Amino acid sequence: MSITFSLVRKIENGWALTAHSLDLNVSNSNFTALMDLLGYDDPDYCGTIEDLQNLRSRIDFVLDSIRALPALDEGKPVEHYGGRKGVTIIDCGRADGYFAHRLSELRELVELAEKSSVAIGWA
Repeated sequence: MSITFSLVRKIENGWALTAHSLDLNVSNSNFTALMDLLGYDDPDYCGTIEDLQNLRSRIDFVLDSIRALPALDEGKPVEHYGGRKGVTIIDCGRADGYFAHRLSELRELVELAEKSSVAIGWA
């Protein structure tokens, strides 16, 4: 399962994707970790952020923190649970520097959204 951040525009009864092709796709577990780092508590797997200046500020704060304390962006090993006639769950882990890389990509998406006068949505 995964979550994709995209540019969205408000329509009469909700939100619609824009024609921009730039988006950011992350796993559900990495989505939760990213949103936690950004200070969004318990986000739904579908949502929208209209306050792009606030989001950009949050991203910049986390990136500055990672630069000051690189240990905040250490990788996570692959983990394997269960198996042997039961459900097998594999957490594929994360590479060192993953958060800095993905947050930089999200910041690019925010800048494009600001220029285009649209919001950031995910699902």
